[in-house]
Amino acid sequence: VKSTTIIEAPKAVNLNWWKEAVIYQIYPRTFRDSNRDGVGDLQGIVEKLNYLKQTGITAIWLPPIYQGPAVHKVDFGYEVVNYKEIDKELSAQSADFEKLIQEAHKLEIKVILEFVPNHSSDEHPWFVASSEDLPELNEYKDYYVWHNGKVVEGKNVAPNNWKNHLGESAWTYIDSRQQWYLHQFSKEQPDLNYRTPAVKTEIEEALKFWLQKGVDGFWMDSAPYLVESASYQDENEIGEHTQNQKETFDIIEEWRKVIDDFNEQNPKTDPRLLITSAKTNIKNIKAYCGERNVKRAHFTLNNLLISNVENDTTVASIIKTIESWISNVPSDCTANWVLGNHDLHRVASRFGPERGDGLNILIAFLPGIMITNNGEEIGQRNGEVKQSECKDPIGCSAATEEEFQNITRDLGRTPFHWAGDATNAGFSEGKTLWLPVSNDYKNNNLKDQDKPAVKSHYHTYQDLINLRQKPGFVNAVVNLHSLQDSVLGISKTDSDGNIYVAVINIGDKKETVDLIFTTSSIELEPYESFIATTIADVEEGDTEWWKHALIYQIYPLSFKDSDNNGYGDLQGIISELKHLKDAGVTAAWLSPIFKSPQVDQGYDISDFMDIDELYGNLTDFKELRSA
Repeated sequence: VKSTTIIEAPKAVNLNWWKEAVIYQIYPRTFRDSNRDGVGDLQGIVEKLNYLKQTGITAIWLPPIYQGPAVHKVDFGYEVVNYKEIDKELSAQSADFEKLIQEAHKLEIKVILEFVPNHSSDEHPWFVASSEDLPELNEYKDYYVWHNGKVVEGKNVAPNNWKNHLGESAWTYIDSRQQWYLHQFSKEQPDLNYRTPAVKTEIEEALKFWLQKGVDGFWMDSAPYLVESASYQDENEIGEHTQNQKETFDIIEEWRKVIDDFNEQNPKTDPRLLITSAKTNIKNIKAYCGERNVKRAHFTLNNLLISNVENDTTVASIIKTIESWISNVPSDCTANWVLGNHDLHRVASRFGPERGDGLNILIAFLPGIMITNNGEEIGQRNGEVKQSECKDPIGCSAATEEEFQNITRDLGRTPFHWAGDATNAGFSEGKTLWLPVSNDYKNNNLKDQDKPAVKSHYHTYQDLINLRQKPGFVNAVVNLHSLQDSVLGISKTDSDGNIYVAVINIGDKKETVDLIFTTSSIELEPYESFIATTIADVEEGDTEWWKHALIYQIYPLSFKDSDNNGYGDLQGIISELKHLKDAGVTAAWLSPIFKSPQVDQGYDISDFMDIDELYGNLTDFKELRSA
């Protein structure tokens, strides 16, 4: 018996895989529970990888999954006790993460980990040691930001007026050290001190640890808070001395070098990424990506659609928000678009489920990366959670049930609706859940939306992802149009001449719009959207017409002048088409007719989407094509 060994050819390295990615945010605790303990876990994500592949997802983003406090968790992942271990609630055994990486990569799905570099848990061994009463003998004494207080009217008070994100003092006093430590988040999340070289080394070693495990990138949470002003002066406005300091950008630069060094050492694998999360202005966003020859993040999370778009926002304002990124952020800081995350109420609850498809169409059509929070693809709304069931520390601090409902993040974190006919919506077979399943799951779930021929949010989402997979679509030239105050038009033209148009009615009234490629007006119902595609003309039955073509070169400026201004033009060409037809010509090749300052007679193009007035206009060109 002869045997043959088949050696699979190595997969080509994709140096730019993230630039057209569809990234799917997963909140593991409520995505899928595999062991019936009521808490979603890594194995649950593994079970659903085929679903993600079917949907068209190319990368998953996991919030912090590192080991946290065994009992007293205040922010479920954002208070780290060990940067190199998975939290036991999310992974029963260390092999679970390796399996997740392995199975995801088999399906060509990348795995991005959110990393928490600004602070650890107050139960981290570093902080426990740093808090001891003999700091001068302690190697961890400067791992955190400690400072002496001020004496005011005989009392030891905080060093300054800095506030944390809860609006409380950012300082807490520790008797053992007789000093105050900084925490820009909760007091259980002390800030690391990046002016201590050992801290930088510890964090870099943690990044290398996960890179070796196969992680495809890091989402660096709360980047602006990494370093504070050494002056410790009072702030006149929040963030003046505590956010976006120069040394913060230097640290991002150092982390980028860690990533680049790993990529250089592993040239046969797709490159790893560094991503920063920073709610800040465009100037700082650009700085987080780098400046001049300095490399920092591959891209910074774009929160503009989250922060600037509300229910009553006009189309003109939406376009202004989008163009503020496209016009100002360099192309090497990859554009990315996101509508929601696990810290917010769900998109379908903030804007209404009827607007969900239109918003997904919007971010699918924009250039660059599309980011989806789990559940957005099925239009899932907020769940119902009472304050007695709360997990979110912000919500748990509410004084009343009404306040809890307004501020808690739990409503947007309830379990994913896998099926309407399964226990707990298919999330878990456990009796006690981390957060309750919404009562809406029987009416709104993936199983029902995925049935053949059903018109659903999910099928619309799948169609959008399929469209994005067409070569040249994602980064085709895009134009935004305010067709009405509440009607947004988006047009894209790829390098083959294919045109894609999306029209989205974000308003609650019927609207009528006119489009150049239709002979009649189009009526849009409230919140209705549609997509149209015009494919570049191909003669029916002859898909290889050029192989036997007679191509006639035309230099328009000197071919035929139709208006006696001394310059040949498109109408002049139209007037002579019969002559070309009689001569047997089957194709005309025009020298550049695009808008141009005409320093080089059309070869110095200023606008690829318009005709230079010397030759005519777009209407003339449309007539030429038709004739």
